Amino acid sequence: MKTFDGGNNWEPQTTNSDNNILSIHFFNPLQGWAAGGTYLTQEQSTILRTSDGGKNWITCNRITSQVLTAGSFIDPDTGWVVGDLASILKYSGAPDINNHPPGVTNPRKFCVFEDSLFTFTAKAFDIEGDPVTFAFYDYPVWLIPADNTISGNPPKGAADTSFVVVASDGEMSDTVTVSVTIKTVNKAPVITNISDFTMLNTEEYAIQLDSCACDENDLCETLCWQVTSSDTNLKVNLNNRIVKFSAPHWTGVADVKFRVMDPENAADSVKVTATVVNPTQIEKDNKIPVTWSLNQNYPNPFNARTVIRYGLPEKELVRLSVYNLKGELVEKLIDKDMPAGYHDFIWNADRFASGVYFYQIQAGQFVRTKKLLLIK
Repeated sequence: MKTFDGGNNWEPQTTNSDNNILSIHFFNPLQGWAAGGTYLTQEQSTILRTSDGGKNWITCNRITSQVLTAGSFIDPDTGWVVGDLASILKYSGAPDINNHPPGVTNPRKFCVFEDSLFTFTAKAFDIEGDPVTFAFYDYPVWLIPADNTISGNPPKGAADTSFVVVASDGEMSDTVTVSVTIKTVNKAPVITNISDFTMLNTEEYAIQLDSCACDENDLCETLCWQVTSSDTNLKVNLNNRIVKFSAPHWTGVADVKFRVMDPENAADSVKVTATVVNPTQIEKDNKIPVTWSLNQNYPNPFNARTVIRYGLPEKELVRLSVYNLKGELVEKLIDKDMPAGYHDFIWNADRFASGVYFYQIQAGQFVRTKKLLLIK
């Protein structure tokens, strides 16, 4: 029986010999010897030799009539056997002096990503053209050998490893160690919390970009941002991962492209629409909305003051409140009946600390919550 996994599983093998096998000895995964004999008719010794890990066995010349009970070999051609009647015999083969060992031709170093298939197909060159067999050992549990290949998927968190390859032509062999470096899969950053926005042409509109990207592998400080506008009237100033927009004396619509890239050049991008208005446009906007709405505050992030716009298709009791990250009420902004139409509330946050807050509107059955960022 042969095992590949320390005895957890065994594979039956046969020598095709009629005699009993009483001793077996391998000095590498491919080359080994077996000794034994039989008492059925007359005592006969048996010595068998394999060069392919026990798949095939060759019967060697009889060296005694005594049954052999144990043996030990130091190389493919030199060994000792013991048998009945206290016999101790030394076996010295006659190797072909013109034979050369095969040489493994595979690279010795590989790099593989976590959770991706790694396959190693052993190759060797034999100058005499002899058939070459292969064996693998000292490999990690996630690798599985089969004939001349070994393959598997390194699990997440697996450490760098190695395994041994032995190539044999039946008489001589080559042994090499193959190292495997396992790399973490780099996932591109993902842009979040950036959407269409409306800003006043009398104020800067700022966005803190550290809160606008998620990256499993890299810190926010290592990400590189690019922000561009399709209209030169909308000015873009990017510094220390804070982007500020300004458009003095201009109103209109522009496309704004955000692109973020990690140190390994994996990137994500998003395009949003920026609408620039002036305060008088907001005041003149008295259309009646067809449904309830709560807009993103502008500017956002903001310093001290920001505008919160909401729309009512009909008269409604409106409660507009601001909460902190713990869900605690910070300030109640509105708690009264409001007529149908669009309404703007300017929140003055002078007395509050910088940080993330949430504002929520309740108007009848309509409830919406949005996030805002105060930076001082």
